Amino acid sequence: MFDADAEPSTEPSTEPPIGTPADAGSWPDPAFETVLRRHLPFLAPGEEITPELPLRDHGLDSLGTVTLLVELEDAYAVRFRDEALTPRTFRTAGTLWKVLREIA
Repeated sequence: MFDADAEPSTEPSTEPPIGTPADAGSWPDPAFETVLRRHLPFLAPGEEITPELPLRDHGLDSLGTVTLLVELEDAYAVRFRDEALTPRTFRTAGTLWKVLREIA
């Protein structure tokens, strides 16, 4: 049961919350970051994901783009429209996040 007066837990969650990007109050949504990190082999473990982060420079290739797309669709229960499937959408973390927010 939800208690609006309860103090928020300070315990770290082992699972990122899954929801719609519009529900996320800050950049980045933890679920988005978790999914995205799995597809960026050149991203250092502690490196911050910013909206300006170039995905291709961090190892996102064509196969990675397809698997990232499928994972995001599953995580957010959305479908990317054909017109969103362009190199521009996958240019940076921010462009991808923006498109995901628009369709969610």
